[in-house]
Amino acid sequence: MKNKILKYTCYIAVCGLVAGCNSYLDVIPDSRTEIDSPEKIAKLLVSAYPTSSSVMMFEYMSDNVVDNGLLYIYYNETQHESYQFETFTATDQDTPYYNWEGCYSAISAANLALEAIDALENPSVCDAQRGEALMCRAWGHLQLAKIFCQPYNKVTSSTDLGIPYSTEIETTAINTYSRGTVEEVYRKIYEDIEEALPLIDDTEYSQPKYHFSRKAAYALAAEFNLYYGNYEKAVEYASFVLGDAPVLRDMTIIRALSSSTDIRNQYISSTEEANIMIQPTTSLACAYGFSAYTRYTHSQYLSNTETLGTAGPWGNSALWAYSGGIFGNNQQFIIPKMYGIFEVTNVLANTGYYHTVLTPFTTDRTVLNRAEAYAMLGRYDEAAADLNIWYSAKQNATTNIPASAIISYYRDEASPELIAKPFTETRLDIDLGGDQEYMLHAVLHARRIETLHEGVRFFDLKRFGIPYSKNSADKGTISLSAYDKRMAVQLPEGVISSGMEANPR
Repeated sequence: MKNKILKYTCYIAVCGLVAGCNSYLDVIPDSRTEIDSPEKIAKLLVSAYPTSSSVMMFEYMSDNVVDNGLLYIYYNETQHESYQFETFTATDQDTPYYNWEGCYSAISAANLALEAIDALENPSVCDAQRGEALMCRAWGHLQLAKIFCQPYNKVTSSTDLGIPYSTEIETTAINTYSRGTVEEVYRKIYEDIEEALPLIDDTEYSQPKYHFSRKAAYALAAEFNLYYGNYEKAVEYASFVLGDAPVLRDMTIIRALSSSTDIRNQYISSTEEANIMIQPTTSLACAYGFSAYTRYTHSQYLSNTETLGTAGPWGNSALWAYSGGIFGNNQQFIIPKMYGIFEVTNVLANTGYYHTVLTPFTTDRTVLNRAEAYAMLGRYDEAAADLNIWYSAKQNATTNIPASAIISYYRDEASPELIAKPFTETRLDIDLGGDQEYMLHAVLHARRIETLHEGVRFFDLKRFGIPYSKNSADKGTISLSAYDKRMAVQLPEGVISSGMEANPR
């Protein structure tokens, strides 16, 4: 494969900007000797955070979206192709190509920072920057693996195709890259995270929520170890983030707001204690819910039967905490949680890019990750305690629902077609039909509501091997089997044509 993976321009990086590169043949200019101080390395690391995003692509691929029919229009082909599981034709924001390019650009910046640190006379003065660079490198590779690979499991990951794990700056234009396996990729991510955690130092950041602060680093470590099957570590790291008295998103503030703009601002606010990390991206995810584009949306019917409007262990009514923050109509029922800005690049044509601010790590998401880890360990009372923390935050009421009642609800009352969708072919080590399965359904139900519009649901479907179907005005029904090959998004065409092995279909 030609050197698309590691293209990067150091002059741009030092200025703190990420720029796309049109050629697969770019060679990095040898200006690395200019990055010779902790201050310059810290500036470079601004570019080690991907500004690409899979949120929109994943959300449309999930069961959180329906096709409202040919009478309605969609925003662009990427939305249509994501929902329909068709070949992606574009290369701009939110596409597989854009994510491939964006993540490897960020990884390249992290590698450049690590190389610059090693070249210092006293590298230990940059231990904090080393930790940040390693976390960014791990995060970039994890995002790529989530998009282009099958999820980690002990059954197939030793043979499932991975993605190239980049650990050094390239100095030649053409290289041959091996994809390796998912198992190898996850092992390397794990090693980077473990090395990074003790090095992170919050005092280095003027705006810690835009970086891998200690809490953000541990939140990523908890989520990764959950995916990796290291459940004890997932619990340990999540507990570091949450402390003895977890503070989740204050929904009383959301309910008091009447403007969708105010709600968006509150969801991404740096003063919101639940927000652990804030990520600016070049993405159309903020456009989800534009009133003019209602073909593919989260509809009111879907909300009432599968997500926001459903009953749960908390009672027969919906989670009323969200009632003040839902906007839309029958075709389009949304929570305006992602703030967006349109950047005009051509004034005459009024064209440009949308930028969406995301919150990839929150205490709400972390407490549900810990609940899943507890469930996987068979510690159902502790899983129930974490779910009760979440129920209480969303209901604004004290709840003390025992594990037995939660398990009973998902075994006996929740619809298996809509809410507790079975994972009968899962590759994870789960006691199917037992208490463990139904406690996991409780976690998945809560996470689906908590992360609506954020693309997280698709990866849950993918990890657990949950079959699901989507209606399609073009195709009738789109059915995804457990671990469907299409859930590992195909590599960009240019990457395949350059010699890298394609995902099987």
